[in-house]
Formats: sequence, C-alpha cells, structure tokens
Amino acid sequence: FTSAAGYVFLSTLGGATYAVVTLLLPVLHAREIARRAGASFRTVLSQAARVPVILGVCACLISILAITLYPFYVFRTFGR
Repeated sequence: FTSAAGYVFLSTLGGATYAVVTLLLPVLHAREIARRAGASFRTVLSQAARVPVILGVCACLISILAITLYPFYVFRTFGR
C-alpha cells in the first residue's frame, strides 16, 4: 500500500487552485483598471496584462492535463 496517490491528488488540487488564481488575478485587475481609467477592458487586458494572462492560461492547461492523467496514475499504481 502506498499513500503517494493521495499526495498526488492533493498536489493536482493545489496546482489547479493556484492556476485559477494565476489566471483570474490579472483579469480582475485589468477589469478594475479599465473601469477606473474609463478605458476598454479588452485594451487594458491586451496592453497591461497580456503576459500574465498567457502564463495563467498555460498554468490552467498544465493543471487540466495533470488532472486528466491522474486516474491513469492511480490505475498504474494500484494495478487495477
């Protein structure tokens, strides 16, 4: 018996949480800046937060991949 599957699950859950925060933080800040400056949200997002949003999307994609592959890890670990 191994408890590694539980740790891997918690790691994927933690990674997903951080990935969502990494994506939402620059989007919400861009929305606030656009509202206060009277500018378009799309303009602010593309000029001020492009790189952080791209990194957030990449983090979410990696997290989705890890969550998708988790059941295969469990089946291989426990041999079912």
